[in-house]
Amino acid sequence: MARLCLREGVDTIKLNISGEGGYKAAPADVAVMTDAEVAAGVETAHTIGRRVAAHARASASVKLAVRHGVDVIYHCDYADEEALDLLEAARDRVFTGPAVGLTLARLESLRGDNTAEGRATLERLKALYEKTCRTHEAMRRRGIRVVIGGDYGFAVNPQGTNARDVEHFVRHFGFSASEALQAATRVGGEIMQRGHELGLVKEGYLADLLLVDGDPLADVRVLQDKTRLAFIMKGGARYLPCTDSPHVRRVTA
Repeated sequence: MARLCLREGVDTIKLNISGEGGYKAAPADVAVMTDAEVAAGVETAHTIGRRVAAHARASASVKLAVRHGVDVIYHCDYADEEALDLLEAARDRVFTGPAVGLTLARLESLRGDNTAEGRATLERLKALYEKTCRTHEAMRRRGIRVVIGGDYGFAVNPQGTNARDVEHFVRHFGFSASEALQAATRVGGEIMQRGHELGLVKEGYLADLLLVDGDPLADVRVLQDKTRLAFIMKGGARYLPCTDSPHVRRVTA
C-alpha cells in the first residue's frame, strides 16, 4: 500500500502504528503494527525521499516510530519514560504533534450527556486527556519539538477554529504564550522543511504575517477573535478579513 500511494505521488506516508479509542480490537494504548511493518513503510518512503508520519498513541508505538525513523509522530499520549527518552535523543530529527483539539472539543460536547454511552466515552476521554497533558508537559521540559495543529475538520472541531490550539498549549500543557506561538510559527516552518524561509520575522524570510489588535503574549485568546485581525500578509501581499464570510480579500492599493 505504501508503494501504491508513493506511485500516485504522495509527499508523506502515514502509518497507524497504534489503535484508537473506541475500538475494542485495537485500543489506543496498544501497538497494532510490527517492527517489520513499520520498518518496511519507512524504508519504502525514505528510499525515494518521501517523509513518514505516524498515528502513535501507545507507548510501544512511539518507540517503534522513533527506532525506525518516522519523521512526524502524532499524539504520543501514553509515552512512558523510555519512549520520552527516545524522543528526546531524536529531538533534532523528529517532530511531534498532540492534535489535542479534537479530544478537548469532544469533552466539551459531552457535557450534560447522561446516557450510558456518553458517560463511558467521557470517562475514556478524560483518561486520555490526563495522559496527553502529562506527556506534553514532559516534552516541553525536555525540549522535544511539538507542533500545533491537527485533527481539525470534524463537525465537533471544525476548520476555522484552529487558533484554539495556541490556547490549549498554554492552558493544558504548561507552555508559555511565547512557547506556544513558536510552536505555531517557527516549529511550523521547520516541520514543513522550510525553516530557512518560514516561521520567523526575519530578513530574507517570506513575509507571511498576521497582525492582531492586541498582545497575544498577554492573552493568546486574542488570536481566536476574528474581529481583532487587523490584516493578513501572505508572501508580501496584504489581505483584509471579510466581515461577512470566513474568507479574506486581497488589498491591491
